[in-house]
Amino acid sequence: MPSGDYMRFRTVTQYGDANHALVPDDVLNYLEWCRVQARLK
Repeated sequence: MPSGDYMRFRTVTQYGDANHALVPDDVLNYLEWCRVQARLK
């Protein structure tokens, strides 16, 4: 799981608010992106 600092950064850059609730589809898309990136290494 990403650090709290990284999650705050991502919610600010994605939603414009560090306290914005995560959207489940966005979390799934992020996890898929991580999986693809791991395969490319």
